[in-house]
Amino acid sequence: MLKKVIAELEAYGLNVVSAAKANLKKKKSNSSGALSESITYKITNKNADNPQIDFYAEDYAKFIDKGVQGFDPSAMPNGSLNRYNKAGLRATNFFTDAQTKANKNISTKLAKAAASDIELQFSDSIKKKI
Repeated sequence: MLKKVIAELEAYGLNVVSAAKANLKKKKSNSSGALSESITYKITNKNADNPQIDFYAEDYAKFIDKGVQGFDPSAMPNGSLNRYNKAGLRATNFFTDAQTKANKNISTKLAKAAASDIELQFSDSIKKKI
């Protein structure tokens, strides 16, 4: 098992989640708090040679993060016009910014952790053969 790689992924996940929540608060895009509370991560394949991290949030998180283009009011059915149809939602990049910042040094950290894990596995296998 890649214990140090998983520890780095845990730190990365916590970093991205906490930064995304802080970005939502700073950008005042979390009125009910439901979106912020829904942001989580999960590391899968912990016992394999390819652990993976996935992030989860309310379905509408991608719209808050990336924005939504508005519609031409004349193309909408009567009675359906509201401020979102006309203007859309401006992108906040609350998650994209958090992940981009965390990505800056994750490759180096994961490479060092993987090298350390491999060294430990190699050392353990030699000890077992002696």
